[in-house]
Amino acid sequence: MARSRSRQIFAHGLAAQGFSVKVLSIANPHGFFNKFMMDTSMPQDPPGVIVDRVHAPNWWALGEVLAQVGLIPDAQINWVRAVKLHWKEILKDQKSILFGVYPPFADILLACWAKESTGWPLVIDYRDEFLSASEKHPSRQQRKLFALERSALEAADIISVASATIKQRLQARYGIAEERFCITYNGYDLEFDMSDVGGELDHEGRSDDSVLNVVYAGAISQHQRPEVLCEAYRFLMSKHPELQGRINITFYGPDNYYYRHFFRRYLGQGMQYAGFLPYGKMQQLLPSFDVGFFSLASDSYDYAMPRKLFDYMIAGLPILAALPDGEASQLVRQLNIGKVSHYSDVDALADNLYRYAVDRNEISKIRQKIRSVRDRYSLQKQVEALSIRMKELVR
Repeated sequence: MARSRSRQIFAHGLAAQGFSVKVLSIANPHGFFNKFMMDTSMPQDPPGVIVDRVHAPNWWALGEVLAQVGLIPDAQINWVRAVKLHWKEILKDQKSILFGVYPPFADILLACWAKESTGWPLVIDYRDEFLSASEKHPSRQQRKLFALERSALEAADIISVASATIKQRLQARYGIAEERFCITYNGYDLEFDMSDVGGELDHEGRSDDSVLNVVYAGAISQHQRPEVLCEAYRFLMSKHPELQGRINITFYGPDNYYYRHFFRRYLGQGMQYAGFLPYGKMQQLLPSFDVGFFSLASDSYDYAMPRKLFDYMIAGLPILAALPDGEASQLVRQLNIGKVSHYSDVDALADNLYRYAVDRNEISKIRQKIRSVRDRYSLQKQVEALSIRMKELVR
């Protein structure tokens, strides 16, 4: 849900540091299994940011199928070809720093091609790192992806990564020198008006404090399996039926293939799906809840630092999470801003939900803790640090 907004913050942050930014984006995102939702809440771009939207042939589910069977490296490869055809019109021979954001893998391929074509400095930014999931038993197609990734990273002048674990994995895989990396953590949106949430932190005026309101706001897919919270809720009700009606869980996210064919069946009393909301509207709504839930459903995602964690922090929400042992779970425990269990441990997740439901004082304490630590985690501050490195490329 927040991917487009995160990238807009990157662009705005670079413009604030004196860069003139041109963003290349697909004009007609499409797919069948991965559904794209238009976010109408995106703020207007400042004068230093120009967005050039390039139309790509609409091949609906074909790209996803071809990528799944290994015939193409990425379902969005048709967009790469469209950009190449219009490259001279887009850039007009103006020397630039190239900035490729991953995922999707198509962005890395395009950035590598642009570096070869122009010789301009290249920054590759890893907001995620999917290839490690298949590193132990790579298929022929995955070995091709590793080879393409190696070529791109060897061409990059700076490699920005969202976590220290991503850096360590790329170093172990390709032997890349330490000085070529810059850790640029995900973070909250500083442009989100803090006054919208300041008065909500103690939930003054709440009509019914006897009900624990939990929110999940994000992607609904096999990578997250947010239905684990539904399983924990039902398990908790079987152990503590006296809590019936005292916990309410609301899920926000896209109405996609996974939602319709897998997730929806888990809903029931006390658990409802409220559809997709644009990012800005969702951020305004978050402070009305008591607890924010997010999940990752595989040990392969131990490197990840999901944006939802920081969205909940800026809204002042204590964290409830089902995660692999890794960076995100360590941060929540280190900062003492919520409760984490392993994604496979439904019993532990139910116990954490129970503790929130019966101890409202603990929620208040965690909210105060969040207020004391969240200022250091703005994405704009992370971009500012990266821009210092980027300016060295054009001196």
